[in-house]
Amino acid sequence: MQAFYIVGGVAGSEGSSGVQVFVRNTGPEPVVNIDAVALHVIGRSETFVVECAPTGERRQVLLPGDEWLTWVKPTNEDLTSGLLLKIMDVGPVPEAVFDDLAATRWHRIGDGVPRS
Repeated sequence: MQAFYIVGGVAGSEGSSGVQVFVRNTGPEPVVNIDAVALHVIGRSETFVVECAPTGERRQVLLPGDEWLTWVKPTNEDLTSGLLLKIMDVGPVPEAVFDDLAATRWHRIGDGVPRS
């Protein structure tokens, strides 16, 4: 159940560091080993995934009620973060990966259904 309480989004900033995203823990339990690994660009006619690399350190623990702000940068040098934000219709939406306290590794795109 804890995986459903972890949500992510774009914080509304972009720059030379990439795109700023957030991961928020709205649940009652902490999660660990949190990374932002991709941006999913949701368009009117298609959705595509932009693989990203974090520009900072992995968040080790995200306590209940906490939010983690971090920067991600597209790994494809041809796709700049500025272009990414300009071409989006509804996205981008970050993909966060994290472990619950039972050591299950989860992937969650924005507030979509988590998968292990």
